[in-house]
Amino acid sequence: MEPLFDLTGRTVAVGGELPTAAVIDALLRMNADAKHWRTPITVYLGVGGEHRRGLTAIEAVQMCSLLPSLRSAVHTVGLGLLHGFEPLVLAAGHPGHRHLLPHALISIGGLEVEGVPQLPNGTVGLAHHHQGLSLREQAKAMITTQIRQLSKDFRLPRDLWTNPRVITAAQAVQVGLADALVPSINPQRIPKFEKPHEKETALAPTQP
Repeated sequence: MEPLFDLTGRTVAVGGELPTAAVIDALLRMNADAKHWRTPITVYLGVGGEHRRGLTAIEAVQMCSLLPSLRSAVHTVGLGLLHGFEPLVLAAGHPGHRHLLPHALISIGGLEVEGVPQLPNGTVGLAHHHQGLSLREQAKAMITTQIRQLSKDFRLPRDLWTNPRVITAAQAVQVGLADALVPSINPQRIPKFEKPHEKETALAPTQP
């Protein structure tokens, strides 16, 4: 199943088996909309059930590096269980517009970097000071450094990723992952997980 993008309503839901490239493409298309770029983009996180996979470190770095660079403000909303590195994407939203439903849960999984592909010999661009490490290990080290830098940019606690645990929405606000809780969201305004050819648009989101 694929997430449904509401390009007109400027909404994207992140969850399920996430095709990150497709989500990024949708965000760029909304950002390039000359007529509506001033209307914020809303990114819903924690959609698709508790058994779905969360974002990998690489996917989170890609999205977190993109969101602050968009000329359109990005509002992030956590709905259910956020795991993997989805909490970092929540924190990448526009300050003051990073929200969680009261029942949402945040799974802090530690800095275990997964999903790094095996790199061929001769790959360039990796930090030269990681002597004695394989290229894959060097790539993991670089991604870990990027996660720590993004966490610093978003003013998150330095020890956030060192203690794997599950925290409540209220606790997530306390540590700076979100700005506030929202009482409820009309479910009809959240993009449903349908294949794009089955339904091209969804209802516009409620702006937090």
